[in-house]
Amino acid sequence: MTTSQDQEQQLELETRSAEETTAFLDEIETEFDPEVALEKEQQDKAQKQNEIDAKQMALEATQEGVLVGMGIVDTMVKEFVDPRMEIDEGNAVAISQAAAPVILKYNVSPPPWAVKYKEEIALGIAVLGLSASLFMQHRQLKKLDLEAKRAELERAQQEQSESTQH
Repeated sequence: MTTSQDQEQQLELETRSAEETTAFLDEIETEFDPEVALEKEQQDKAQKQNEIDAKQMALEATQEGVLVGMGIVDTMVKEFVDPRMEIDEGNAVAISQAAAPVILKYNVSPPPWAVKYKEEIALGIAVLGLSASLFMQHRQLKKLDLEAKRAELERAQQEQSESTQH
């Protein structure tokens, strides 16, 4: 008895499977629309391009962030170590280009708002860089003025001591 029941169940499964398969194939054939398929393909391409653009923006934003850090390090080196030392632009750019992919690799990414406002941040960074440069130039000029005044005082003292000796 179990054998005939097993056979009936097997036949029912096969029949149901065949019927379900036929219904599924009919549904696919009637629902397929080439325009919808092309639109979906275009949407997929656009989404992939958006992902690529977002990755590129993140890379550029990270590079700019590293450049800001290099500017800060440069200022600190000049301030605390020796004013004659500097990180030139070529080295700073090389570091930023090498560091940015590593930072992104380990998922140390800027917040979404920073990526969104990349251009504004770049402008702010440029203004800060200019401000720091002007500050350093002003400081250097003041130092040169002070040295010139010292030299003038020394010369005046030397002339005075020479005139008192004669």
